[in-house]
Amino acid sequence: MEAGKFTTVFDLAETGFKDWPVVLLLLGLAIVAAIVFFKPTILARFGITAPVPRGGWLGYVALLLVLFAAVLVWDHADHSNTLAKGCKIGEGPVTDFVMTDRKEGFSVAGVRFSYSKYEITDAYNGAAGKQHRLRANAYVRVCYDPADNAILRLEVRDNVPR
Repeated sequence: MEAGKFTTVFDLAETGFKDWPVVLLLLGLAIVAAIVFFKPTILARFGITAPVPRGGWLGYVALLLVLFAAVLVWDHADHSNTLAKGCKIGEGPVTDFVMTDRKEGFSVAGVRFSYSKYEITDAYNGAAGKQHRLRANAYVRVCYDPADNAILRLEVRDNVPR
């Protein structure tokens, strides 16, 4: 590899929407909650005789599950739109690199980025399929959404003399 060549570690355009399992689970739970709320007699067909909770809270749970799923889809659409229109670029050496058990973070050109592989996000979260190559003083190029500093594309420069 030639000096100064960038290797892509993460690119939202290549990964696509990866949260479908979570969205489908949330929508499935919302459907079950709605069925139990609106038609509690259906449970008797399956031999479930436990008392069904009465009150509006089950309907609110279904609504919240649908809203959470919608936020995940909306967030991905917003990030994809930002990537297509031209995201903000930060390039330079990684500074203030912090790695803990649950979160990582770093700064590039004065912009702070933080992420966790435990967060549900379509942006970079440290769980990229390729080898995790971030370290202090690594030279990177970050394409990000300035609204939330979500990393939409992360590239690391290869063969930089140390």
